[in-house]
Parts: sequence; structure tokens; C-alpha cells
Amino acid sequence: MEFLETTIHLIIARTILHLEEQGHKDIYERFPAVSSITRKVTEESLRTWASAREEEKGRYQRLLSLTGDDRQTDHVIESAVDLCLAVLYIPEFAALLQYYTGVGVTLNLAYQLEGISFPSWDDVHRKLRGLSLICYIDCRKSPVKHTELMLDDRVFAFLLGDDLPGEPLSSLCTVFSHSLPLHPLYAYNELASRASEHLKNSGRLAEPSVRYTMTADRHIEAAPQRPGRLVQFTGSGGRQFLAKHTAKLLGINLVLADLTDWAGMTEDNFFAYSMQLIRETLFQNGGLCLCGLTENCVKSLGIAKAALAKHLILPAVEQGLPLIVCTDTDISVRHLLSRYSHEETISVLMELSPLDYQMRGLVWQGFANQYGISLDIPRCAQRYQLTPSEISRVLSAWQERNGTDEPRRNFHFSKLCYQVVNQESLGITDSNPGRIIYPEVLLNDLKVSPDIRKSLDYVISSVNGTGRIFEDWNLKERYAYGRAVTVLLCGPPGTGKTMSAHAIANALDIPLYQVNLSCIVDKYIGETEKHLEQAFLYAEKTNMVLFFDEADSLFGRRSEVSDAKDKYANTEVSYLLQRIEQYEGIVLMATNLMNNIDPAFLRRIKYVIRFQPPDEAQRLAIWESCLIPELPADQLDLPYLARQFDLSGGTIKNILLNACAISVCENEILNMRHILKAVKAEYLKMDRIIDTSMWGEYAYLIIP
Repeated sequence: MEFLETTIHLIIARTILHLEEQGHKDIYERFPAVSSITRKVTEESLRTWASAREEEKGRYQRLLSLTGDDRQTDHVIESAVDLCLAVLYIPEFAALLQYYTGVGVTLNLAYQLEGISFPSWDDVHRKLRGLSLICYIDCRKSPVKHTELMLDDRVFAFLLGDDLPGEPLSSLCTVFSHSLPLHPLYAYNELASRASEHLKNSGRLAEPSVRYTMTADRHIEAAPQRPGRLVQFTGSGGRQFLAKHTAKLLGINLVLADLTDWAGMTEDNFFAYSMQLIRETLFQNGGLCLCGLTENCVKSLGIAKAALAKHLILPAVEQGLPLIVCTDTDISVRHLLSRYSHEETISVLMELSPLDYQMRGLVWQGFANQYGISLDIPRCAQRYQLTPSEISRVLSAWQERNGTDEPRRNFHFSKLCYQVVNQESLGITDSNPGRIIYPEVLLNDLKVSPDIRKSLDYVISSVNGTGRIFEDWNLKERYAYGRAVTVLLCGPPGTGKTMSAHAIANALDIPLYQVNLSCIVDKYIGETEKHLEQAFLYAEKTNMVLFFDEADSLFGRRSEVSDAKDKYANTEVSYLLQRIEQYEGIVLMATNLMNNIDPAFLRRIKYVIRFQPPDEAQRLAIWESCLIPELPADQLDLPYLARQFDLSGGTIKNILLNACAISVCENEILNMRHILKAVKAEYLKMDRIIDTSMWGEYAYLIIP
């Protein structure tokens, strides 16, 4: 602090001498506190100041070195910085300047202290450009030479040895230290190596280490500054982590700013915070990483992409910083900079492509070892199309649950996997085109024929064996597309199609993603396909069972084109044909109208399971399965009900529920009369013939 104090005392003494030369008298009488300060400037203090140790004045010299295009600080800029420090450190000196100049610290005052009365216009603007990185300057005021210069507390804290960002920047960025431990990069190692090789030629990294030295005439000298280099990471998942590994390979700290946190700023505020961010990166002697840059992010920022490039990306490059920009695929940073004809900027685009089966296995295994979790790695690698960052979040959350031995472990693990997926990143910004169901139905709850049960077992086996079939046996070489497990459940209403879909999902320990037709079908051209794509993308990413109930409404036959309506309806069917061909997940479709399904779908459907109305034995099993122990049903004749009425399983469930409502209404224990009343109501609803013979031995209960 001794070096910095002497620097401040010296600039105050020089300023008072200058004011006295201009004819101002009685300065010490009006501001007695500055009198004691100027008396501290002695020959001894100046000798101590000039011979200060490198660590004492090193940060001060680094600060001055940031203010010039060629990393040289001249006398005027040095005096301007010293004046700003004095105002920040000595409040009475700020009052003195306001009293005698009416404005405070200005570039004009610094010029006067150096004996320059009429600087050139170019020189003024060059110095203001340099000072704008560390000072606040309102360049809209005129003349700019008389604009007030102000330093903030972060600059003073930096000079005193503080390496943490101050407010408000601390809430808008984080600093990663390359000395901190970082778990291994289980994927994209090659990208990290290529990025570090590219960035090590950035202006500030490529130059040999420079010791900033102050000459006899107080001149900071260093080599000219070359522009920085830029790497753009695009794709999804693990980009920030990849940026940290790149910084670690370079041996530099990394300042990370998520631009989604900057939403709602005015352009002026954005410019001010951008300068602070670049300044902080220079203070850290590191690189800068801008994250979350998407079209939606730019819209939320409220500024144009051109302003973002002008106020943040371009200044960072011009300062020679190694810059990493993490974006989605919809923004090209090189294109943003091209309008400024900045040919010196050397940028490369590196895309994080989706992980294949082998890479996913390595990532799952790596994080499982890191968190000490036992996993079925082949199953996870095949089922969950997650990015490395999503896999890390899943296993971190799973470790917190400490639920590795809980019942239905695989089901809860699947639920956790889908919860980490960001719907917005998948393009699902409107109402969700489907709803997630956690089925409770077991395969043993189904009362179906042995052939249907065997077909359902084949479906489940096909899903569980996907990794072995396509990866271990390498059938993926022969099946570049069409790998989806597609199942069509068809038959009359109430025969168990929807229940079977739930049972399949339950047996696989995977949630069911049921497509909401009201959110899918749209009257506007192209919107239906857009919503379907969202549903496929979400189910594919989360590995849920994609379920289309009443599938004939979407998978219907194409017709002859007689008007525009037919043309666009056929387009929707054609889109579905192509999308199912590309899909690699599980698709279940249920329909009551098999004949309405377009024949082209049948080639792409691996399993067609036809449901028939249950026979007497199956109906008895259904009746029995509906009667839980808590239900008072001792008076019911189930063999009679199964024999007498040829009802489907869904209808039987409706009848029992309605009968319970009748018994509650009449305040009686459930009996046959309640059941028969519910049967009669169901027959009337289905418009079926009712005659006296159908009631058999219990006719007396229903016929008056």
C-alpha cells in the first residue's frame, strides 16, 4: 500500500501546484486535509516510491498497461488514472476538484498536468479508448475531453490484491481457476486439445512473458498487442465443462459469463458490463468464456446481435484475449464479426456431436466410478440419449437419493433421467405436446389370451435386447434406419389396448409419454408436423415410451388429392412415415379402427397385436381382478356375470364403478341388483337390445 499511497499523494501535490499556477489561492485554507497529504511527498518518500519492490507496483503497472492500443501507457493516461485513484481514495480531493474545476477528473486536467494545452482529436480519442476499459466515461457528452472519468471500487480492490470480481459482476460471471481439480473429460478430449492448440496463439498467450518496467520518465513499456483468437463450441451438453478443460490445458484462469443472466439490459448497461467483464478477464490474466448464446438469448437481452458483437466479442478479441463462445447451432460468431471487417480474428467452429453408443458407455462408466454408483452400463448407454453434463447431473442426483436398493430402482432412475432434460433446449417452448404417465399396471394384471401375452413379452424382450442386437452383434451396419420398436395395438374398445401399453412401459421401468392430440393437430400448415417433431424429439431424448392413443386420427390412409386440404393431410402422414423410419425409440399405437391405418405404416410396424373381446374365462378373471379386498362384494355372483354378459374388460370396469355409486346412493352394501342396474345402463348407452331372457335367474331383481 505504500507505493500506491505515494502515487496518490504525488498526483494530489502536482494538482495543487497546477491550480496555484493558474492563480487559485488559499487552497490549503479551504481544504486543510490535503495540506497534510502534500507534506508527505518528500525526497525520501519519492526515493522509496521509485525503488518499490516489483510485487508492490506490479498490479499498478499491469493496470496502466491495459489502457493503450500498443500496451504502452503515456504520461497523460497515467496522470488520468492517478487522479481517479486519488478521488476514490481521498474524498476531500474529489471535493477540491469539484470546487475548482466544476466537474472532477477529466482527460483535459490530465493533459494540463502534463503541459499539453491543445491535444489532437485523434490523440484524445485514442486515450479515451484505452481508458474506457478501466474507467467509466460517458462518451455521449461533448466535448469528450471534458467528460468526467471515474474508477469503481473493483479497480482499487485489484490494486490492493483482491482477485475476486466485485458487484454487480460477481452475480453475472464466475471465475474458474486452472489450479482447481476437475474430474476427467470422458468425451470430446480431442476437441479440448484442438481448442487449446488454437487459443495458445492468442495475442496475450502467444507473446513471451513480459515484465512491465517503468522507465525514468514514468513510461510503461511492453511489446505490441496482437489480436486474440476465438473458439466457438456449438451443439448441446458439456460445452462449459469442455471450456474449463481447455483453460486447464492452457494453464490459465477462465472467466465464465452466462449471457442468459444478462436478460433485460439496455444497450448502455450491456456496454458497461461488457467492459467490466473484459477488464476482469484481464485482471485474472486468463481467458473469457461466453455461454448460453442463442437466438432466444439475444431476444431476451433486448439488444441486436450486431451490438453484442460490437460491445463484447470484438473488444475481447482486440484485447488479445483467448475467447470461447458456447452457442447453439443457430448463431455464427464469425458471421457476427464479419460486418466489422475484422480479418485478423482467427476463429474455429467445433461442434459437440451427439455421443454414440460406445462414447455414452464411457461417459456413464466414468461418472459412475466418480460417484461410486453401480450401474448397468450397457443398458444406460443404449436407453438414455443424454449429454455428458446431463449424465453428470443424473448421477449426482441419484447419489443424493441414496436409493440404489429401493423398489423399482430402474423406474425411478428413468424418471430422474427425463427430469434433467431441458425442454426449452429441445425446442419445446409452447404447451407440451404430450403428458408423462407413470404406469402402475403390471403384466400379470392383464387378462388376455396366451398368444397376446406372448406377443407382449416379445416386445419387451426386443427393447431390452436392443443393445445386444444392434451393438454387440453389429446389426446397426445393416439397419442404418428403422431401428425403432414399433407396436400397433388394435381391436374393439375396452379390450385392453391402453392397459397393455401401460403394462409394457411398467415392465420396461420407463415412463409413458402419451401424445396429446389436442396439442398436436393444428389447422395451420406445418404446425402439426412441428408439434409431432417436438413429441418425437422429447421422447427420443428421454427414452420414454411414445404412445399414440386413437392412432388412426394421425396414421390414417392417404387419399386422392382433390383439394388443398387433402394435399396437406397427406403431407402429415408422409412426415410420420419418415419420422418413424428415423426414430430409434419405442412407439406404441392403439386404434379401434385397424382398417383406417395407412398400409405404408404396417411395413414400418414390427409388431401388430390384435385384441379380441374376452371369452368367459377371461371375463371371470377380469371381474375377479376388479374386486379388491376392501370392497364389500360377498353378494356378487361372478360366474353368472361372466357367463351371462359378453362384455369387454373396459366395460366391466365401468359397470362395477357405476354399481358402487348406486350402492352408495341407496346406502346399501353392494349387491347383484346394483350390478344389474349398471349393466342395463351400459347396454342402453351402447344401444344394445335388452330383453327379459338376458337376465336369467336374477331377472326378478331388474324386472318390475
